[in-house]
Amino acid sequence: MKKSEAIDNLNFFRGVIGTTDNDLYSLKSGIVETAASPDRGEAIANLQLAHRHLEDARMRLGKVIQALEGGVSILDHPEVKALIAKIRADG
Repeated sequence: MKKSEAIDNLNFFRGVIGTTDNDLYSLKSGIVETAASPDRGEAIANLQLAHRHLEDARMRLGKVIQALEGGVSILDHPEVKALIAKIRADG
């Protein structure tokens, strides 16, 4: 598999995970409303954990892409560094 193909596939799965996370998290209000009172906290806690795990999986796939691209983080690009410096300077 070519590097560009691998990166395309990884980005595809990052998108799927992001969409799944958004769809799952949009169910929160419905789950909270239907959860029996004693189990409401448990339902919310587990939904939050699921969200964090999906978020982590998406981030880790991004780290795979970063490694394939030579270990350069998007935050290491000169344009981004300049923007961050400007934001910090503007306070």
